[in-house]
Amino acid sequence: MEFEPRMDNIPLSNLREEFHYTHEMLLSSEFEAALKGVARPIKTPIFDWHGGGTDLLSTLVRRAIQGVESYTVGASWIKLQTMNRMTADLNAQVRNPFSIQRGAGAAAAF
Repeated sequence: MEFEPRMDNIPLSNLREEFHYTHEMLLSSEFEAALKGVARPIKTPIFDWHGGGTDLLSTLVRRAIQGVESYTVGASWIKLQTMNRMTADLNAQVRNPFSIQRGAGAAAAF
């Protein structure tokens, strides 16, 4: 049995909440002070960080990018549905952007 992650396995509400709470944390003076200090762990809404500040920021940026990438699939599907433009071909491409022919969309980047 081969494990194949699917784009539709991530609850979109979780991604939005994580992004929202992380954004609030980044704007807070408490987070700024924690980054400048030496006390560990740094508490975030989703985990406690025991490493360096720059590594934490890199991790938060990576998670935000992955969240946006994951959210794009669902947002595209919903938009196509509300515009009454969803076709069987588009549905297949939205659910698996890597199925798009080379030279277009995600396939052009990889």
